[in-house]
This record gives sequence, C-alpha cells and structure tokens, in this order.
Amino acid sequence: MKLPKFLTPSSADEPPGILKLPGHLFFCEYVEVPATVEPSGLEDFAEMTVSGLSPFPPEQLAWGYYKNPSYPWMLVYLATFESLAKAGFRDLENYHQVLPSFISALGTVYETPTGFFHYGDGSLTLFLYPGFSPAPVHDSEDEDEQVSGNDAEAILLPMIFSLPVEVPKPHSDEEEESDVLPEPSRADIETVRARLYKMIPEDRRYDVQRAWLRDKGYSYSKKGGSLHLEHVWDEVDAPLPEPEHVLDGQTELWSSDIREPAFTKQAKKNRLMEEYLGLALLVAGIAAVVLVFFEFLTFTGDNWAASMAKRVTDNTPQVAEIMAKRELLSKIEQLSTNNLRPFIMLQVLNDYRVGGLYFQSIEAKEGNVINIKGFAINGGEVNTFKQALISSERVLGVETSMKTSGGKTTFELEASFPPVKPEEPEAETLPVSTSPIPSPVPEPASGPLAIPVAQPLNRPPNGPPASPSSPPPVLPN
Repeated sequence: MKLPKFLTPSSADEPPGILKLPGHLFFCEYVEVPATVEPSGLEDFAEMTVSGLSPFPPEQLAWGYYKNPSYPWMLVYLATFESLAKAGFRDLENYHQVLPSFISALGTVYETPTGFFHYGDGSLTLFLYPGFSPAPVHDSEDEDEQVSGNDAEAILLPMIFSLPVEVPKPHSDEEEESDVLPEPSRADIETVRARLYKMIPEDRRYDVQRAWLRDKGYSYSKKGGSLHLEHVWDEVDAPLPEPEHVLDGQTELWSSDIREPAFTKQAKKNRLMEEYLGLALLVAGIAAVVLVFFEFLTFTGDNWAASMAKRVTDNTPQVAEIMAKRELLSKIEQLSTNNLRPFIMLQVLNDYRVGGLYFQSIEAKEGNVINIKGFAINGGEVNTFKQALISSERVLGVETSMKTSGGKTTFELEASFPPVKPEEPEAETLPVSTSPIPSPVPEPASGPLAIPVAQPLNRPPNGPPASPSSPPPVLPN
C-alpha cells in the first residue's frame, strides 16, 4: 500500500518526514471542555476522554486532540496501532510528525450552522458546525433562572464523519512503483459525499457548502516550528473560509500528533535541544570565523613588525650618520645664536698680552669660553696678564693655573666673554702663532691648529696698546 504524501510546500523551510493518515481510520468525537480546565490540563482531560471512549488500554491506542481556544469544545480522535499496521502504517516513531488527514481543516469554523467537506489522502470528511456566538444574559428576578447564552450554545457540539474514497488502480507496474497516490475522480468523490449527506441530522438545518476543500499547500517555519496550512475549493467561484488554519509548533502541532504522549514529549525536548545545539553551533562558527580573522590580523601584524624591525636595522648606520650631522648642525646653530666668535676673543686676549708671554694652543668652547695654553718668562707676567683681563669690561671671568719646572713656566688660562652683539663690528685680527718658540727665528708655525702669534704690545695693563720699538720674539717651528 502506498503511503499518502503530505502537502506540497509553499516555502523553502520544508519539515522532514511528516506523515498524514487517512481520516476514516480514526474514531472521532467532539467533547465539551469544562470552563474549569486550564490550558495546561487539556492533555490530561483528553487522555481521560480517550480512556472513556475506547475499550482498549491507552498503550495500544494512537490518539490526539485539537482544541481551538476560541470555542468550548475539543476534538478527540483515536485508532489502534494494530489497525494502522494493517493499513500499512508502521514505524511511526521514524517520522517528524504523524497527523490525521483532516487536521488541515480543523481551523475552519463558522458562527452559524454550516457544513462542509474536506478531501485529503484518500478520505472525505464532513464537518458540521452548529455555530457559536455569545448571547447576552437574560435578566430575571430569580437568580436560579438566569442562564447565559454561552451555556445554551455549548451543548450543541460540532460533528465529524469520514469515509474512504476509492482511488483508481494503476494501469502498469511503473505506476505501482510510483510514490504519488493517484487522485480519485469527481464522480468518485461525489458518490462518497452522497453517503455522508445521509449522516446530517434532520432536526437541525445546516448550510452545507456545495464544493469541498482540498489541501493547497503549507508553509513551515523552523523558528518556532509553526505550520501554516492552506486550502482551496474545488470550484473557483466558491468562497474560501477564513481564517486559514495555523498549527502552532509548540502546542497544537504536538497535541495533534497521534503518537504516545511520552514519545512526543521526549521528541519535543530532543528537537528543542537540537535547536539550541544548532544555535550554539552557529554562534561557535561565527566565533571561529572571528578568531581566524584576528589570527590573520595577528600574523599580518607580526610580519609587518618584523619587516619594520629589519628596515630599522638596515637603516641604523644611516640614522647614526644623520644624528651626528644633526648634532653638528645643532652646535653650529648654538654657536650662531650665542654669537661665539673665537677670533674676536683671541683679539681681546692679544690686546692685553705683555712681552714674555706666549700662546701655544687655543681651544674655543661653547658658551663664549676660550682656553689658552702657553709659557711665560716668569709667573709675574701671567699674573699681570690675568689682572689686566679681570679689570677689563670685555671679559667676564678668568681662571689661570701655572707650573714652573726647570726654569720654565707653563700656564693654562680660561676666559669667558659676553656675547658679541650682531651690529658690533669685528676687530681686525692679527696673526697669532700657537706653536712653542724653539729659536728666535721670525718664521710662522705650520700645522692645522697653528695660528701666528701677534707681537707682544708694550703698554701698561689698563692702558691702550703701544707700538713696539723692536720686533718681538717669534715662536719656533
């Protein structure tokens, strides 16, 4: 026997393995639900109703229920596992959901007494709705005689009847191997509908729809597991009942499943866990992508840092050379800023130098300081030279040191000068020699630091320089 297939999906989120069983295999009954039953107690109420309707123990029954929260009744349907197995339906636990064929039409209700037919999966089902609309409470002096319209209407329950529709047999072996269930002709359905017409009670007038409903498709949302069932009338001009039915994935879809409650509860937990695991895997995947991205950034950064370090190492000699040049430029800039002019300072020293005092080396320092090393005939001349410089306004300070050895006096003098103003003209310098005097030969010294020594001037310490009467001694080569 070929198993009936489910509706054609109208969305990409197709639920796996949903099985619909012919409605005529089930015993169906509408029962009134007391107002005291809470939504959480509907399953227990349905189980007690099934136990009262069937002589078989609950473990041998495949049953389910449907309760529209807007109406005070519940549909309970049941079948034995043995009868389902004889019809070819076994291993029901392998399917995602197992539902009766008429489940897609349960959401179609009317406010007035109405009957309509639904065909699906080899069964034609007749629904008879008595109509239900809340009526106002009738006022009466006796409270016991007050009866609400709700209580009066709740007694009239819907009815449901299902009969099988014979499907045409395949004409070849290829069609027998096909998974598609052949559709019956209109005449076959009309024949069965005529039989169902006889089941309509004569004491109540129903507005029976001339067309019947067919399943058009469904849309399934993996998020929440809701199942939206769509219908179409077999005649184009027939009105489509509203609203279309939506089975909630958390409540109605599981309560409509005919398998054992313990099995459905565990399956529901497993699928909820699968949903959480799927979400966790998604989050883990995103986290892994982010980690890989940051690892790539770290790797790229390390390579960039290594490249920069190599470039720094390669440029170290050039950097050292640039720093040396910069230091030199800084010294030159400082000298320019302080107006340090070695020849001007040397000229001042030479103006106050007396005979018998000779310069051997000259060193200009930062801060307008000049250092002189030389020798003298005696220490008195060095002291006289120092006093002359101290008394002069052109010198800020003088420090001297002397040493006499073997009848020869050497000295070292360090003098500091005020900065020279830019507008002050420089005095004409005289050639000065810094080389020692080995002989009285009047010949200038040679060498990179040698400066010809000016002739000593014969003048008093504080007076102006005098013209020499005879040439002074000259430093030897």
